[in-house]
Amino acid sequence: MVTPYRIHVGKLADVGVAVTADNASPAPGDTVTYTVTASNAGPDPAPKAEVNLSLPQGLTYVSSTPATTANDDGARTWTISNLAATGPQELTLTATVNDGTRGQALAMKASIVAKDTIGGTEVAELDPFDANNSASVTVTPAATMNRPAVFQVVRSVKETATGGTNVSDPVSVLNPDGDTLTFGLE
Repeated sequence: MVTPYRIHVGKLADVGVAVTADNASPAPGDTVTYTVTASNAGPDPAPKAEVNLSLPQGLTYVSSTPATTANDDGARTWTISNLAATGPQELTLTATVNDGTRGQALAMKASIVAKDTIGGTEVAELDPFDANNSASVTVTPAATMNRPAVFQVVRSVKETATGGTNVSDPVSVLNPDGDTLTFGLE
């Protein structure tokens, strides 16, 4: 029986990525700040690492520090030059929660790959442990409004009513979202 061997030419970097969000239950219109952490457990530095960030529909990109580039598919790429095996690097990304997303799970996904240039060609480095090469975090905009109830009471009385007359005209109550509850008074 022949035992296959894998020969690796280039660097060996165990890169990883993690993602957190500052608000797990934002309201539409709120901003969510994501912290993306890229790490390298070595043994070698990664001459280049690319972190691909995928925002779901329901979130709109606002900014990131350091800068990211936009891809054709709407995702963003954070390119790190020389991701050393000594400590992590962080990116902060801010997005706005779109209207119409209440109760929806919105998952921001990140994946990382280490790259090197061999013979003038950019290639992915061998990662000895790739289970930590992707991560995601989910925010779910609150299904209900997180603001105090404000109601408008609308009532009209027939012009023919006189003082002391019992009226049973309907009363309407409007909430800020435009929902109407109508009831009668006896």
